[in-house]
Amino acid sequence: MPQSFARWPGRALTLNQIVFWLLAMAALFLADLHSFLLFHGLAEGFSMVVAGAVFLLAWNTRRFLENSYLLFLGVSFAFTAGLDLVHTLAYKGMGVFPNHGADLPTQIWIASRYLIAVSFLVAPSFLARKLPARWVIAAYGLACALALWSIFAGWFPECYREGQGLTDFKVGSEFVIMEIGRAHV
Repeated sequence: MPQSFARWPGRALTLNQIVFWLLAMAALFLADLHSFLLFHGLAEGFSMVVAGAVFLLAWNTRRFLENSYLLFLGVSFAFTAGLDLVHTLAYKGMGVFPNHGADLPTQIWIASRYLIAVSFLVAPSFLARKLPARWVIAAYGLACALALWSIFAGWFPECYREGQGLTDFKVGSEFVIMEIGRAHV
């Protein structure tokens, strides 16, 4: 057993773990100094990997689950990660959507946060029932397709104005999303 450097109740942190996390933080700091796009891509990539891991856990245990709670959240994380990927690619300076400004990634970000917040709010209703996985996937696929369609078609409210900053809709949406999160707890 490795020698512990620091102790918390029930958890030993080794010197190797401390060195790893210090190096990871230093690398992120240097990435940010070099390029904000690099830092943003790494941070978003990490969140997508975590969301993918949650999905894989839920998907591979679905046969053993007595209800659809974990599957519902796992699928929501997968689709949220998909929206986060489009958000990352849409970021100004990435060059993937050259005819769009900084409003596009901000709109996708808000749609993604609404999706995950509402998912956490609705998920407890699946503690008492089981849904077929295909229905959950179809529902999230439809929700994401509608969100992206509304954004690219110009129907989604403006979230960022060049030269002015965030819109009232975006700021208000952040508060609504936080309240949805508080309602879940």
